[in-house]
Amino acid sequence: MKQAIIDIFTKQGIHLPAEQLDKLALYGEMVLETNATMNLTAITEKDQIAEKHFLDAWQLLPVLESLFIKDLAGKKLIDIGSGAGFPAIPLAIFLPELSITLLESMEKRCNFLRQVVEALSLENVTIVCDRAETWGRGEGRSNYDMVTARAVARLSILCEYALPLLKTSGVFCAFKGAKAEEELAEAQNAIITLGGRVKGQYPYALLEPGERCITVIEKISPTAEKYPRRVGVPEKKPL
Repeated sequence: MKQAIIDIFTKQGIHLPAEQLDKLALYGEMVLETNATMNLTAITEKDQIAEKHFLDAWQLLPVLESLFIKDLAGKKLIDIGSGAGFPAIPLAIFLPELSITLLESMEKRCNFLRQVVEALSLENVTIVCDRAETWGRGEGRSNYDMVTARAVARLSILCEYALPLLKTSGVFCAFKGAKAEEELAEAQNAIITLGGRVKGQYPYALLEPGERCITVIEKISPTAEKYPRRVGVPEKKPL
């Protein structure tokens, strides 16, 4: 696993510190081992995990630089629908100064994530086993500087999960694929209704061809108390 990570990152001119490589390698092995008995990811080749999960997560770092978010000490990020931990666990490895919360509703996946956090000694990570709609109406509301989400839902739905969690002036960074422009156009009403505005779209490329970008939405005003709506409603009736 470690050599696969080195090969993939080196092809993009990225050289990771030894400690980060070791943690990513251990994490990758844990994903592969657990995936044999639990559906964590459809990607089962070491080089594909290194590229489509680890290198993909890395793409947030230049976006943060572009947004002039450089001093991450004390900043808080929450990842919605973390699943097997992508992109949040790699981000916790790349950015140890950032406090990261993984929000995942399935208990068995939360148990796996807890095992990963313990095995990798990730002191900057917290696991919350809850739905975004519930967490966004309770303890998590207006509590984070950044929100991430990847492969969870369309942007119009994600905005209702994400924006209530953000502090005003915080940013939601959504990892998107070929339909990013279509989803952004579809989400305009949701973005405005929930107190956000489009900050920008940041395209990037992995080694394998395919359109990818990180869509960034800034929260510019408080989200109305009635949002997020109750569990299941944002998905069934997007704004």
